[in-house]
Amino acid sequence: MSTILLAGDNLTLDDFLQLQSLLNHEQGECDRHIEACHQQHHKPHVHPVHHHSRPIKFRRAISSQAAHESQLEKQRLAQALLTLQYLKDQYRRQRAAEIQAYLNEYRRQALISSVLREEEERYYRQCIAAALEQRRVNLLWQQFVEAKKQEELIQQLQQQELREQQEQPQEQAFEEEEQDEDDGYSEFHSQQLANLLKQIFAQQQQQQQQQQQQQEEDETTLPSPVPVVAAASAKANSKSEDEQKSMAEVWRYLNEQKADSETPRSAFLSSEQDRILGPAEEQTEQTAEASPQDEQQETESIGSPASSLSDEDQIKALPPLQDHVVTLQDLIQKLAAEPVLVGEEYNKYDAPVQSLKQEPLKERTLPTPLDTGKSTTAGEGAYDKDEVAKDVKEDKTKKPFLPQHIFTEAEPTPTLENMPNTPLDNASIKDDSHFVDTIAAEQQNQEMPADPRKEKANKELDHISDQLSHNSDLVQRWNSVLSHGNNLSFSKQPEGTLLLTASTDANRQFLGSEDEIMRVMLKLDSIDSLGDDDIRQKRKSLVKKCEHMLEELDQVKKTQWEKAVSSNKQGQNNRRRRNKKKNHRK
Repeated sequence: MSTILLAGDNLTLDDFLQLQSLLNHEQGECDRHIEACHQQHHKPHVHPVHHHSRPIKFRRAISSQAAHESQLEKQRLAQALLTLQYLKDQYRRQRAAEIQAYLNEYRRQALISSVLREEEERYYRQCIAAALEQRRVNLLWQQFVEAKKQEELIQQLQQQELREQQEQPQEQAFEEEEQDEDDGYSEFHSQQLANLLKQIFAQQQQQQQQQQQQQEEDETTLPSPVPVVAAASAKANSKSEDEQKSMAEVWRYLNEQKADSETPRSAFLSSEQDRILGPAEEQTEQTAEASPQDEQQETESIGSPASSLSDEDQIKALPPLQDHVVTLQDLIQKLAAEPVLVGEEYNKYDAPVQSLKQEPLKERTLPTPLDTGKSTTAGEGAYDKDEVAKDVKEDKTKKPFLPQHIFTEAEPTPTLENMPNTPLDNASIKDDSHFVDTIAAEQQNQEMPADPRKEKANKELDHISDQLSHNSDLVQRWNSVLSHGNNLSFSKQPEGTLLLTASTDANRQFLGSEDEIMRVMLKLDSIDSLGDDDIRQKRKSLVKKCEHMLEELDQVKKTQWEKAVSSNKQGQNNRRRRNKKKNHRK
């Protein structure tokens, strides 16, 4: 028998089974047909001698041709069955071979994948080891760099200490030299000042003696009045000029000492005062930057005056000195105890005539030596001008006085600075008191205007009161919720607690009413009484009403919650009883 090749796409095991069932059916049909052919020609025959209850049946033999055909048919069917059995076995062998090949391929792929995973894991471990090694190397390098830096820093500190130790003796020697120089300089200045004061007071005593002698001579001679007056005025002018020269030298020296030891007054002044006093500071800087020749001329010529102030101005600006020689410390303490004039009192006789309109303050410049030859008549003219300016100021309407910051100095430093004008006269104080009394009278006569904040608070409280009235929608909804409070339903949470959620209409209405009342209470909390008892009482009554409504809702919710809890416990007990009965029956 030749080998039959089967294609997997055409026949399956089910096809072979169907073919086998068809062949079996065909074989059965053939056997039945042969049996029918044998039974078709038989006849019942009864033997005459033997009497039997059942007749004896005889079969008559069929023809040989029919028997031969039937035999061939059986052989054909048997051959077909054998062939089908062979095909089926061959199909099974092919399927088994395919399955085995598939399993072998699957195992091969599994082995390949396992090998690849091992390779990847080994490569990953190598990468991790390389990264750790790199990190260790970097850490060691950082430690090495830090150690190097520390060594360099220690070397620098050691070198610096050595330099300091080497320079310390030089610095000590330099400080000692400076201290010696300062001590010598201070002693020199004190001696110079003492000599200057002695010379000044000695000149004053000589001038007084000369003046007394001159007066005695004048009394004895009694000349004509006009020449006597002219001579007396000339002598007085010369004496006043000498005094001015000597005193100017003293104050110049004191100003130099003060400028060296004190901080500038501009550090304590405001921006407005800096703006006013700016030109004066610039001018003082210009005078300080004068040429050394001018300073030498000033020091040599003691009789040259330092300013264009008149005799009366010098008398008012400079504090008095005693007629005996004192030390520098005693002189400074005596001058510090004297009062210092500021504002209008200091510039009373030097202020120019001001117009009706206010003009910005201007810093007065120090006069040149050419302007010092003016007589006392200039002081009298300035005094008359000041009187006119004072009359003009009194005629003007006084504005309310606002205090300003005024910085004064305790040291006797007669610096000319324009300080803010302060009303020190009695007339300005009276005008200010009259102005205050007028405003107080007007405030008493006028009615106090209503506070807009209180009006707003009253309007808000009225609006809330309308919301809480019996006919309002909020109260009607609240009453409806109280009447249908039995319809509340609580939902059980996974934790076993009962919560009132917005799952039903009754629950939503209940929660909405509670939220409305809470919003009203928040509005009441945001209203400020502003110290008004009426607003406070009205708000208090509305708050109590809201609290009463919330208490009613809480009582209804509490009652329904207790019912839900009791029913839940009863259901749990019933379930436990049923479970116990079932377990008992088992």
